[in-house]
Amino acid sequence: MRLTVPATLIAALPCAMPAWAAGDDPLQACRSIVGPLERVACYDRLLPPVTRAPAADTAAEPATTPPAPLRGEGGGSRLDRYWELHEEAQRGRFVMLPFKPNYALPVTYNSSPNGRPFAGGDFNVEELEVKFQFSFKMKLWQDMFDSPVDLWLGYTQQSYWQLFDQQSSPFRETDYEPTVFAVLPVRFNAFGLTTRFLSLGVVHQSNGRGEPLSRSWNRIVGAAVFERGNLVGQLRAWYRMPEKESEDDNPDIDDYLGFADVALSYTHGRQVWSAILKGNWRFDRNRSGIELGWSFPLWRESPLRGYVQYYRGYGESLLDYNAKANRVGIGFVVNDWF
Repeated sequence: MRLTVPATLIAALPCAMPAWAAGDDPLQACRSIVGPLERVACYDRLLPPVTRAPAADTAAEPATTPPAPLRGEGGGSRLDRYWELHEEAQRGRFVMLPFKPNYALPVTYNSSPNGRPFAGGDFNVEELEVKFQFSFKMKLWQDMFDSPVDLWLGYTQQSYWQLFDQQSSPFRETDYEPTVFAVLPVRFNAFGLTTRFLSLGVVHQSNGRGEPLSRSWNRIVGAAVFERGNLVGQLRAWYRMPEKESEDDNPDIDDYLGFADVALSYTHGRQVWSAILKGNWRFDRNRSGIELGWSFPLWRESPLRGYVQYYRGYGESLLDYNAKANRVGIGFVVNDWF
């Protein structure tokens, strides 16, 4: 009996044979296969195909680089937190925050009270007096015109209360000081101090009274705020906006309050020492004023701090801009400078 082997089976025999049957080199065995499909199958058995990563979806949204921040990042100094000078400290608009110190001095003693504005009346100014200050700020516009400049509104009210007057206990004087100003964060060193921001704004200050006790003035004020370790300070200079002579309640106020002032605050542990030097510092006619403050903790976790304040010189209030004061008071403060 004669056996017949189909031709297709004969053609498939080389693929079914072990690779080393054609020689010592397996790759040479694959190369010797005539059929292209069978040759590729042989190579695949020896060298498995490389699996490629799927192509990126071209329809997906392309990655974008975030814009550079408008102001510095990081930081944790008093000025960073108090004036939101870096991104992490931003609180947004219309959040009421402390501005100047908020304090109450239930007992103050002024050895030289100014009674001249009330001359001829039945109001005798007493040496003992209550003095307090309320001050806040809020941001109106953050990153103005896509810049790092912020626009702020500030308001300060300072009052002098003749509480110990046995007759009517009137408020002797209250000064109102609204201001709108822009703040530009910066960082540069000069004279060993690091300037952190510059500001420019308009300040109105008045006591809201009629003649002859009315006092007021308007200023364009520029300031530089700096720090060094636990020391923080502010240097201000201003230009008084002119008024009509017939409407000027205090034409000589520049002779007493000058054109600049300096405020300093130094933290030592949990105590804060402050000083404000203002007035006219001309050598031929010195009419300056200085305010010294010391705040200290009353008890653990208390938001109130003890506060002692001393003022000597001109310009403690608008009504007393041209009269010397010599006042010491004790009370409490909610927040210190800066």
